[in-house]
Amino acid sequence: MELFGLISIPTWLLVIIIIVTGIYLYFTWTFGTLEAMGLTTPKPIPIFGNILSELTHFVPDVDVKHAKLYGKTYGFYFTRIPSIRTSDPDIIKAVCVKEFNSFTDHMKFDLRSVDPMMNRFITQLSGEDWRQTRNVLTPSFTSGKLKQMIPFIDNCANELTSILGELADANQSFEIKDKFMAFLTDVIATCAFGIDLNSQRMKDQEFVTQAKRLVFQQNMFYLILAFIVPAPILKFLKISIMNAEALAFFKKVILDIIDARQKNKSRRSDFLQLMLDALEENNAPTDSNEPKKIPMTYETVIAQSVLFLFAGFETAGSTLSFVVYNLATHQKCQERLYHEVKDALDKNDGKIDYEMLSQLSYMDMVIHETLRRYPPAIRTDRTCTQDCMVNGIAIKKGMLIGIQIYALMNDEDYYKNPEEFRPERFEEDGCDYKNSFTYLAFGVGPRNCIGMRFALMEIKMVLIHILKQFKIVVAEDTQVPLKFLNGRFNLIPEKPIKLKVERRN
Repeated sequence: MELFGLISIPTWLLVIIIIVTGIYLYFTWTFGTLEAMGLTTPKPIPIFGNILSELTHFVPDVDVKHAKLYGKTYGFYFTRIPSIRTSDPDIIKAVCVKEFNSFTDHMKFDLRSVDPMMNRFITQLSGEDWRQTRNVLTPSFTSGKLKQMIPFIDNCANELTSILGELADANQSFEIKDKFMAFLTDVIATCAFGIDLNSQRMKDQEFVTQAKRLVFQQNMFYLILAFIVPAPILKFLKISIMNAEALAFFKKVILDIIDARQKNKSRRSDFLQLMLDALEENNAPTDSNEPKKIPMTYETVIAQSVLFLFAGFETAGSTLSFVVYNLATHQKCQERLYHEVKDALDKNDGKIDYEMLSQLSYMDMVIHETLRRYPPAIRTDRTCTQDCMVNGIAIKKGMLIGIQIYALMNDEDYYKNPEEFRPERFEEDGCDYKNSFTYLAFGVGPRNCIGMRFALMEIKMVLIHILKQFKIVVAEDTQVPLKFLNGRFNLIPEKPIKLKVERRN
């Protein structure tokens, strides 16, 4: 084939040139959008945009470095997609609270490659659908409901301390997260679904095996693919961010529980029952003058149950592991916390109740400081749902706002010597972390973590049980300081955290 009657080019080569040019234009067409908005932006690379550094480096360090180089708010190309990254408390407040009606949604992944049900996770829902589902779930985490869960958590914690006692007597180090995961599996099974497992002793149960598999692929590469590649292609390539076999197992477990309760007309005060009650109420016939509700479905019930299992299993397990690691490596903090726990138990006749948990001020500091240093999520996000002006930045509908939690909570402008573990910083003058939008361990605004109070309650209860009986110490095989894997969207240690416990006199 002759090109402009001057050069003869083989047809196959021309086709390749057209395809390559098309791909290049597709992945670079949006470059310059952020700069035109007045945002400083790292230089993007075709196809990758600015994400290449996140695939090969420790992601929290990348966020901190970018904030120093380009400012607390800057542009970022997620492959070809223009987005904004921020660790500016004023902009976070505007996006998550003041202008929330313009930023109601999270970034959407098409999760049909695993199961269409996953698109019903509350984190995936948007608009009125999200609001109604959130309203259904919120009563599960009121003080009254949480108080009912204390005896169940107490029993699980007693089993954990029994196992720790055996390890103390053997003077044996152990992977602390493994123990916490088993404990949390028992807690969630009983508090969410009314199942008594005792997985801390009986580790070969299928529920336990599948729960361990029900963890998102902690790899930035899979997340990027899930965001930019159509679901049918992901399914064909067998690429998934969640284990399909584990998902199918828990769908069946939950459906069997629902079927059994309906047949036997039995009830239990747990997370699943609350949603089943909401399902019945929400789908009941209403007066024609009442606002029409979005129907609640069994698919939605199952989706939230699976999400509750995953979030409670992975997030709380990591947080507990980091808390006890910090206590083992900071013995003065551990002793202060031990005495606070001992005094509280002595005043309460040795009993743990909801009111007592709320009075443990130093424990709050220890947990908050751990979450500041090692947040369960290094980022959260919001998607602009209508054109909006935020602090002089004109944000268009559809643009993603990445909120950099780790970078914010490890910023010297807000936390002096941020790499230092120092719980006392939360009782010092000027540290108004609750109202300054500089502390986002559980998110912020109407779309914050709905299970925050439950998570804090179970973390506090297990810490009380451990500290009243044991001293937590480092072992010969404890990695100090911790090192983390690169290219992950959360904090995963290179080596499992191993510790030892010693019985207190």
